[in-house]
Amino acid sequence: MYDQLTELGYPLSYVRLPIVDEKAPLEKDFELFLDTFKNIDKDSGCVFNCQMGKGRTTTGMVLACLFKDIYCGDKSRVYYDPSHEVNPDDYADEEEVLEEKANRGQYKVVYDLFKYLPEAREGKAHLDKLIDLCGTPAEGGTGLQNLRECIQWSQTKFDFEPKIKKPFWKQMGKNFIERYCYLILFTTYVKLYESRGNNELINAFTNGSPKNKTFYRF
Repeated sequence: MYDQLTELGYPLSYVRLPIVDEKAPLEKDFELFLDTFKNIDKDSGCVFNCQMGKGRTTTGMVLACLFKDIYCGDKSRVYYDPSHEVNPDDYADEEEVLEEKANRGQYKVVYDLFKYLPEAREGKAHLDKLIDLCGTPAEGGTGLQNLRECIQWSQTKFDFEPKIKKPFWKQMGKNFIERYCYLILFTTYVKLYESRGNNELINAFTNGSPKNKTFYRF
């Protein structure tokens, strides 16, 4: 099919982006994303697939939307809105508050990240918009998985599964929240450094910032 479409004149290009299933992309994976997407114009279509068509496919969709939004969209748009923070007074009890905070990705580790990288608040808000866009129909998306809300899903599985299975779901939840934090960090750095060139961006993301060393300790 690929060869047939190429013969018909469609300028297709194929890139393999290997990411470990249900885990955060590695720094080298983000660098490959940068090299792949830096020259894509706003009218180019991007198609992703993985074995299940869920986590890795959705990660690719989110990152492609991020690049197009930042490089081809409205750079003046602000996504962070303080009113989106969960107000405990709006909920009946602490359990509902915690559940809504989880649904919105308002985890302690994320707020710890904000202390060292304040710009990450805007990065998270921008990322959340794209995650919902690429997520399930329940959030207005067209995909199979919401990369933020699956963290809470793994917590629910941990709470109700037999004891023997709890370590599996605990590790999966850790993997999901690590992926979410990496995506927040990467979104923030793309927004901060996009005008300075990709080489400086990836250097800042991987090892150029003391703040990133702090991030590794979370």
